[in-house]
Amino acid sequence: MHSLRILFNIWATHLRRDTVQRLTVRPELVEGWAVNPIMVRQAHHLCPIGYERLNLKLSRLKWVANICLMVLALPAFADHEAIAIVTMPSSPLQSVSIETLKRVYLRKILVDDKGKRWIPLNLPAFDDLRQGFSLALFKKRPEDQEDYWNQQYFSGINPPDVLASEEAVLRFVAMTPGAIGYVRQRSVDKRVRVLKTISIPGKH
Repeated sequence: MHSLRILFNIWATHLRRDTVQRLTVRPELVEGWAVNPIMVRQAHHLCPIGYERLNLKLSRLKWVANICLMVLALPAFADHEAIAIVTMPSSPLQSVSIETLKRVYLRKILVDDKGKRWIPLNLPAFDDLRQGFSLALFKKRPEDQEDYWNQQYFSGINPPDVLASEEAVLRFVAMTPGAIGYVRQRSVDKRVRVLKTISIPGKH
């Protein structure tokens, strides 16, 4: 965030200089004043109307930029927000236990009671929702499970497939038998069925 603020200030300074340079070339832009362009460059107070408008524009831009930075600084999810475990609507599965969910995501069980293959889906490891899901289910962050998956590779077991976004999870789950994924509860729509909701633990 600090780097973004620095870049914005550099850009704003450049905009100020560029505008002043334009005023030196076209002094008629300074309404109500017939002043020498050099004087405009050296003493901005001699052209209060044009320069005040420039300052007003810059102030508004900085205000908008600060609001954007504050929004970007907000957490991607609220502490203890509900997370929904979802599957396709036509799935015979009506619910899932936490223990089963753990085993599915650790690939300790690969098929359901009817012999159909489980297809668990993850979000990228750096995603806030993935972090929260891992903490809620395993009491560990994704990076803390690397040793486990390194061991599983030798047994020919791969980790769950990773999709880029919640929308990608919803689309895949909606049309793939056996697929199971997770999204924020507020992201759920009619394309999927909710099997279980769990709470994302607070950030530490």
